[in-house]
Amino acid sequence: MGRVRRFQTVPRYTTLRRRSQKLLHQIGSAPASAWRRIELERVQRRYRTPRILDQRVQLPGYEGPIRQLVVADLGHEAPTVPLTNQLGRKRLRFVLG
Repeated sequence: MGRVRRFQTVPRYTTLRRRSQKLLHQIGSAPASAWRRIELERVQRRYRTPRILDQRVQLPGYEGPIRQLVVADLGHEAPTVPLTNQLGRKRLRFVLG
């Protein structure tokens, strides 16, 4: 009898992370060189050049790699912080959905 391989499929997901004071402090202490500015093309809005901070993070109670993409300068006071397990997705496509 041959070996049986089982492939575990992990569902892809994206969710927004709650912006705690601790998280906002960590984001604020990131060096300016870690941020990248992107231009949103074919978008009719006032804020078309957000700053992006792309990080890998560990979350308590979750095993596996998590990507945290901090998006600032979209016209909101606080940055938007989506989390995903889709590590290879391009930044711009991630921001636009």
